[in-house]
Amino acid sequence: MTLYQLHYTSCKDGLSGYSGFQFCAASPGIPQAVMREVERHTIYEPPLALQATGTRSPDDFPVNLLYAFNSSPEIVIIARVQFTGLDFSNRSGNYFAHSLITDSPDADLHEVLPVELWNASFWQSSQGDRAELAPLPPPRPSGFITRPRIAGFLAAEGGTCEQ
Repeated sequence: MTLYQLHYTSCKDGLSGYSGFQFCAASPGIPQAVMREVERHTIYEPPLALQATGTRSPDDFPVNLLYAFNSSPEIVIIARVQFTGLDFSNRSGNYFAHSLITDSPDADLHEVLPVELWNASFWQSSQGDRAELAPLPPPRPSGFITRPRIAGFLAAEGGTCEQ
């Protein structure tokens, strides 16, 4: 039971052998059809209000956490996608998607809700130096989701929660 990983961004050297948006790293054995589905689901479109200023830091842009069930091929995709600003050629609009794939969600995500993975330590936000990514073991449950935990989470992210 494992979660296979994929990294997608605009890069000079990636798995496709050309420069531009592509997968730059992946766990071995992921079928091309699965990679196409991940690519389709993880496109990042920054909010128009943030795009218009042109002076914002990538940290000002929201991070997306995606959960998608795909029926053909039958997989679950969990991805964390964030704006990174300029790509390797200084073009604006780059983003980095770190995706987890499983074809056994009942076994791999048995007691874990996708939202519990929001700040997990395994998420990457930039291209690494390796093209091969080891599969991850299934995540451990983080405990019960309670109002105080939700309030703490929101406070850490700059939000509020009325109790």
